[in-house]
Amino acid sequence: EGVAVSLFVLYVPGLWHQDTDGRRILGAAFGSHSMVVFADAVKAACAAGKVLLESREARELLCPLTEAATWMHEFGHLIGLVDRGVPMVKPHRGEAHGHHDSNENCIMHWSHESGQIAEFIQKRLQAGRRDLRSVFDQNCRDDLEGFRESK
Repeated sequence: EGVAVSLFVLYVPGLWHQDTDGRRILGAAFGSHSMVVFADAVKAACAAGKVLLESREARELLCPLTEAATWMHEFGHLIGLVDRGVPMVKPHRGEAHGHHDSNENCIMHWSHESGQIAEFIQKRLQAGRRDLRSVFDQNCRDDLEGFRESK
């Protein structure tokens, strides 16, 4: 017998109701099955970072990669990363910021729920890293591997 899993994604124009000029939330996860992505917040975050990139290719990649990284961050919450259901092999939760990684180079870092995710992607593009395969740090990958092996 197979197991059915449902994921509900709401992709909406506009912004989170508590956003300010200094901080915009790009997405949010709810429970283990629902997430929302705020399209206007994603566009604003990546538009600001485009001016800092010299390469045309990097400028063209910034918005799609920022959007994809937002989905990855929220999906990480939904699958239980950073002490939200998947046990941590080694502690790496940044205690001051809920269920977020203490490592700023991990997609699950607290700053990556806001417009700062575009800066994270921008830095990767400037370093010539054009894919998202390594955005989860070793601690998150170890947690998933440990969880998989425990089943």
